[in-house]
Amino acid sequence: MPHSRDAATVGGLPGPSVRAHEPLHHEEWEISSSTHGSGSNTNSNGRTSIGNDEMNERITLMLKDWEQRVTQVITKWGDMGVKSAEYSRNQWREAMEKKEEEKIQRQRAKNDEKRRFTEEYCARRRAMSARAEVRRTEKKAQCNANAACSESMPPRKPRQSLTSGRRFWMF
Repeated sequence: MPHSRDAATVGGLPGPSVRAHEPLHHEEWEISSSTHGSGSNTNSNGRTSIGNDEMNERITLMLKDWEQRVTQVITKWGDMGVKSAEYSRNQWREAMEKKEEEKIQRQRAKNDEKRRFTEEYCARRRAMSARAEVRRTEKKAQCNANAACSESMPPRKPRQSLTSGRRFWMF
């Protein structure tokens, strides 16, 4: 196989760089690189200055991306039969995340049901109140139409208790 100056081959696959003193570079790994145009200022050295927040955000995103890729590889190999402690931890974490998501879904459904019940209850109460108001206004209108209604009717006696005047003996 032909050997290039820049890369060694291991089993037909390109291996690590032969240049020992040359650092590994990749555009996504560069903290100062940006996939979108940045309006940041350049200092006297010609380097682009990035705020600490932006740099921390980029580092966080790179680490999350790295962790996601590692997890995917471990899961892939574990699913093919190569089990490891990391694979078991990933499976456990995924199970816990799924369990937590189901718990959140149940709580959401419960809250939605409470809200729906409250809305229906309030709607029924408003409808009952509206019907009672209609009955009161109809009764008033009927009494006003019949002027003798209030004068002709004798005053009502107060209701008496069922037990008043009766004695109950207990043996």
